[in-house]
Amino acid sequence: MVRITEDLLRKRSEHNEGVLSDLEEIALHQFDIEKIELIDRACPKLQILLMQNNLVGKIEGLNRLHQLRYLNLTLNLITRIENLGSCEDLNKLDLTCNFIVELTTVESLSHLHHFQILYLTGNPCTTYTDYRDYVISVLPHLQELDGEEVTKTERLKAESNKDRLRSSIVVQQEEGLKKFNHAREKQKRILENEERKAKEKEQREMDRLLGKPVVEEPAEVEEGTIEKEEDEDDGPPPLEEPDPFNYVPEVRLQAHHEIQRKKEEEDPETKKKKMEKEKQEREREEARKKLVRDDGTIIQKNEGQWDFRFYEDTPPGTITLEIKLSRYLDVSLMKTEVHPSHVMVEVKGKVLQLKYPFEVQSDKAEASRSDATGVLRITVPKVNPKDSFYGGIDHTPINLTGKPKKELKDMPLHSTSVRGEFSNAALDSRQRRRF
Repeated sequence: MVRITEDLLRKRSEHNEGVLSDLEEIALHQFDIEKIELIDRACPKLQILLMQNNLVGKIEGLNRLHQLRYLNLTLNLITRIENLGSCEDLNKLDLTCNFIVELTTVESLSHLHHFQILYLTGNPCTTYTDYRDYVISVLPHLQELDGEEVTKTERLKAESNKDRLRSSIVVQQEEGLKKFNHAREKQKRILENEERKAKEKEQREMDRLLGKPVVEEPAEVEEGTIEKEEDEDDGPPPLEEPDPFNYVPEVRLQAHHEIQRKKEEEDPETKKKKMEKEKQEREREEARKKLVRDDGTIIQKNEGQWDFRFYEDTPPGTITLEIKLSRYLDVSLMKTEVHPSHVMVEVKGKVLQLKYPFEVQSDKAEASRSDATGVLRITVPKVNPKDSFYGGIDHTPINLTGKPKKELKDMPLHSTSVRGEFSNAALDSRQRRRF
């Protein structure tokens, strides 16, 4: 499975110098992508998204793309039209050669005032009687369907029979779903049986290598095979038109995996590199997940070796974390999460995670960035305003004993930094420089 990552998006946005925050068009076709993710967060101004010839099974992860105008998902594994309601500027949608059976899901596009062009050619739903009239009746702004212009005559006819058309489509859709779901279950059983046989074959080969006795698999007679008498000659069977509801996503996915398996067998070097890459990705993912110990203790770390400091009561009743980042760093490379007990900042895959000295109101956190210095500031209110760490940055508050506290300028940075377990001993806060 190929995942959509920031590295992949930047490689495919070379025409925009790798900048994602204002990217308007990207092509991700033929990458064997199985899930749409990250795009709406990394590329909020995207207008054209081309993802044809992948393995995407669901339309998702596009809710924030309010400026998206053209979406191409030709030759994927889509079964429903969904999750496009917030793409207000959507003008063209291409779903050619997918597996859409529930035609009524097209109604989710009816409120999009700019939506004019739709392609559903090659989907099972196009075999329904009155398919075209129904789609025209529920999409009031549609001007072109499957490459053919919607005429005024078609529009008047469809809208005048809207209720009848929908009733007819619902009946046909229910019948089609029964066939489709039955075919999917049947194909899943076939795949499970093939996986079982593959494991048994692998075990027999292992037993041979270990010198153990091997029981050979008995030859199977194909289901439905009938022996004919020698004198029987009925000629070739008549050709039957294939049922479109019997061709399901699992069939295409199985064919894809078989092609990939043969490629790997023919090229052992590619297989070795792939295994090494997958191992490295798993290790990185496990390291990323290890931000909390099994007992729930927060692990503090500073993988990017950034200078940072805490100060409080500016404004009153808050605590602020300052992190010194490069002023040329794009904001799309940053991710911030504030929790009641700790804060996590991720920059280009590296994590800074620190504990708060007391509980904070994470739902009211605010983040800002200086254009001049690049410093990131995360300010969050305290749950108890009387809680005190050491004092504010511009004044000398009084602690509970009545004695004045030191000002920030009189204190070394290590005194204002949260101590904890860092991923590298060389990153101890005592060695940090002020900024």
